[in-house]
Amino acid sequence: MSVQEEVIRRLAAAERRLETLESREVRRLITDYRWLRGYSDDFFGLSYDTTHHWTPATNGAASWARLQDGLHGGILRLQSNAANGDFATIFLGDAADGFDTLDPTEGFTIQVKMNVLTQGAAGNFRGVFGITDVARTRRIDVGLNRWQSANNWIIQCQDAAGKSTTNTGVAYNQQHHYHAIQVGPVTGGGRQVQYWLDGTLIGTHTTNIDPNPRTAFVEIYSGTADQRRLDLDWIRILPLT
Repeated sequence: MSVQEEVIRRLAAAERRLETLESREVRRLITDYRWLRGYSDDFFGLSYDTTHHWTPATNGAASWARLQDGLHGGILRLQSNAANGDFATIFLGDAADGFDTLDPTEGFTIQVKMNVLTQGAAGNFRGVFGITDVARTRRIDVGLNRWQSANNWIIQCQDAAGKSTTNTGVAYNQQHHYHAIQVGPVTGGGRQVQYWLDGTLIGTHTTNIDPNPRTAFVEIYSGTADQRRLDLDWIRILPLT
């Protein structure tokens, strides 16, 4: 092999290595960009992505999570069967792509516009959003929770030590508004959950906040033999930094 051929061979090998490095860097930048811009879903169209984005979980023959494309340009409706213990839940993520992507120590914000359609019905039920493990035993959620209050929105946190709540004083019929929780660290250690209604801070909770990364979820859960429904118009998830 001549000197010229050897130079050309080495240059080609260097270019291939550079292309590999560039490809890795591009993938890293795309991943960072997706995280920095957050995640959002407006639930337009006739179906929602249950392959990579959302994992539905239901209990009860008439429990389901379906798009309703004729309402507000598209909403996701969750319905629980008319029996105690039945529910319809959606988790952000799946077993292949991973759950547990939101870290309370690093901080994040979840915003939703949602209506709990049976908010005036008697009996226990909950219509909430927040973060949870897949077993729903370690969670941070906000919404209508009739086990805790018949009339107001509740912040509820549950970790290995137990469960605690904060009554926000926001009336149960606050529909057609946007609700948000902001979870993150506080000065001196620990974490807090803040609940916002239409951009106004309403309440803060600081106990039983599980420190482990969890996945975003929305849920309607029936505690009586009554059918319950929740309409989710849109959801936004953003990092604090």
